[in-house]
Formats: sequence, structure tokens, C-alpha cells
Amino acid sequence: TNEVRQTFTIRRLGSIWAPAALTPVELVESSIDLRWNGELATLIVPQDRPVIDGITYTVVSMEPSFTPDDLDAAQPEELDEDIEAATVVPDNLPPVVAREAQEAVAGAGDTPYAQAKALQDWFRSEFEYDIDVGPGHGGNAIAAFLANRRGYCEQFAGTYAAMARTLGLPARVAVGFTMGQRTTEGYTVRGRNAHAWPEVWISGAGWVPFEPTPGRGQPGAEQYTDVPPQQAPENDVPLDEPASTTAPETIPVPSGPAPTTLPRGEEGRVTTPLSDQDEGGWPGWLVAGLVVLLAGAVLLAIDVAVIAAVRRRRARGHGSDDTVAGRIRGAWGHALAALRLVGVAPVPAETAREFARRAGDDLGEAGPALARLAGMVTATTWAPTALRADPALGGQADDLAHQVSTKVHTDAGWRPRVRAALDPRTLRSP
Repeated sequence: TNEVRQTFTIRRLGSIWAPAALTPVELVESSIDLRWNGELATLIVPQDRPVIDGITYTVVSMEPSFTPDDLDAAQPEELDEDIEAATVVPDNLPPVVAREAQEAVAGAGDTPYAQAKALQDWFRSEFEYDIDVGPGHGGNAIAAFLANRRGYCEQFAGTYAAMARTLGLPARVAVGFTMGQRTTEGYTVRGRNAHAWPEVWISGAGWVPFEPTPGRGQPGAEQYTDVPPQQAPENDVPLDEPASTTAPETIPVPSGPAPTTLPRGEEGRVTTPLSDQDEGGWPGWLVAGLVVLLAGAVLLAIDVAVIAAVRRRRARGHGSDDTVAGRIRGAWGHALAALRLVGVAPVPAETAREFARRAGDDLGEAGPALARLAGMVTATTWAPTALRADPALGGQADDLAHQVSTKVHTDAGWRPRVRAALDPRTLRSP
């Protein structure tokens, strides 16, 4: 590895990750409290900062230096659970993906590096970079990309990873930035420099980046990829550019019953049909106050009733799917609903396992239950066949969700539960 010391000044970036060269090993100084995710080797900003703006930090990274001979000589080793998960493909992945992968690496050799490099070169020789291709995800989008032979970095990286997995190679998609424009003081990196690329796990080396996207190349990787450093030209604004200049979308809050509107006088004061001069009546100001209090109490009761009714209907909905996968997803929804009572919720960029690791730190003995449940809900997408073979998993998921919910309610006390009963934002979908 080679040591790389970097100082970043972020103008505005809509991301939970603070950029750094791979692999960060030391945070020298920072204007905010950055967190470390060791498994992903990334720096993460605090949860209360959905947009990074106006921060400066200095970080030291150890940049890997690979040679083709080193990578080709890597010996197979037993993979741990997380790396093994990176070989799984969905049951509904179109057969053309595996078929094309086999053709792409035919005659390349049997080592993981030889196959990963051959797959990279196949994309760069057979496909064209095109930012006018519409976005899309999933198996059908991959099949369309393979048929059209044109697209942008997200489609190259995602399709490469899917094809590599069909070959038995652990693969994932990484996102970040290319080097940007050189200035007298360093580099200016903009949204158009956003990029996605695949990484393949090679024993003894770890996650090794490859570059299937034509016209792109990573600095420091040329020795084993045979691709010189390249990035988007100044006039190229890819469709997958992140929202680095705008705040992330807000989740709409369900609307409640319309508030009761009291008649207003000419000067904007609240008035009532009873006046201060009504014989035998109460003073008008008192009546107005009572009406306001009564209206507030009615709205409060309606709010609580509506929220409770929605929760009951949701609970019935969670249990309406009697399949193992359905019960697991329902149990996950119950666990998330409980955690939202204390202000803990996943962010869009997190996987279920990443959220469980973050939230589990404060759950004590219930933390492993949330982690186990996160693994099960991940399997509903990536390994549904295995779930169907064990019907008991549905009941186990319910038990795990109950452990999480019980722990949250025990630790939270009555105040968060009251706030949740009144706050419609807690009804956001898991």
C-alpha cells in the first residue's frame, strides 16, 4: 500500500458518506464528528446531517497497490458470511446474464483475477458509453442493457457485478467520485465526477476495483486493469449524478382531519356567537377559550384514534401474507415501528444489515435479535428459495421482532410512547 494524506472541503453533498481515498486508516482532524464503518471502510456523517455542507477534514488512507502476478497467484480461501453473501443472485435473474458471463470469460483462465479482468475487457470492447439511455434497475433492466450494448456507469457496474456473481466471484458495486479537475490548490470535484464501479473479492487482496465503463479509469489501478486514469469530460453530465446541490426529498406526512375553524372578527380576533354582553351568559373570552380547548381536545382524540386505527390495520396487513417471506417482512416492519418510537429509523442509503448494526448498539441484549432479523429480511430478496425450505423461520422472525419491541418499550418509558401516539410521522412506511 501507499500512504495518501488528503484534506477535503465539502461545499454541499447529499450523502451520508464523507469521501476519502480507499482505505482510510486515520482521521487527523475534522470540523464535525465523523464516524467509522470498518466493514465498508467508509467515513459516515452524524445522523442529524442529511446533507454535508461547509465541513473540512483531513484523513490518511492506505491506497492498495496490486500487480497482476500477485492477484493471479491468490489462493482460494473459505469465505466468511458477508463475503459469501456477495455471490448470491436473485432467483428471477434472467438466464441471459449467466450465459453472457460464461461467453465473456471463455478461455480467460480459472483464477478469479483472470475472469474478473476478462469480464472488464469484454464490456470495454463490446459496449458504448451513453448517458441518453433511460435509468432502470433489476433483472429486466440488466437484460435490456445486455441487448442494447450501451449505457452509463451505473448500468455497467451493476451488470458487471451480477455477471461476476453468476461466475461464483464475490462482487459488489461501489460509488464515489473520480479525481476531478486539477487546480493550483488541489482538485475540484463536482457532481459530474460521480461514478460507480464494481469490485471483486480476491483472497489475500480484499475488494479489488475493476473498470468496465468505457472512457473511465481509476488512478492507481492501471497496473492490473490496463486502463489509464480517465473521467467524465467537462460537458458530460451523467444521468446518475447525485443530488449534491439539493437537500434529499422529504417523506410526506399523512394528512389528518381538517382543523376546526372558528369565525374571526374584522381585526382577526377569535369570536364566538356569544358576546360579552349576553345576559345570563358566560363572558365571551371564556367561551372562546373553552371552544378552542374543546376543538383541540376533539382533534387530539381524532388524531390518536386515526393513528391507532392505521396501526391496527397495518398489523393485520403484516400478518395477511402467510408465506415465510411475508411473515419475515411483517416482523421487520413491527421492529422498525417500535424503533421509530425512540427516533431510530433507517435512512434510504442503508441496507437492513447496515441499519441493524447502527441501531443494535443501543439495544443491548436485543441487538443480536435485530441483526438476525435483518439477515432474514435480506434473504427474502436474495435467497427466497432457501426460506421456503424452512417454514419455522416465520415464527422465529416474529420472536425476534418481539424481543426488539419489548426492549424498546421497556427502555423508552411513557413519554416517547405518548409522543408516538400523537405524531402521525411515526406512520411512515418501514
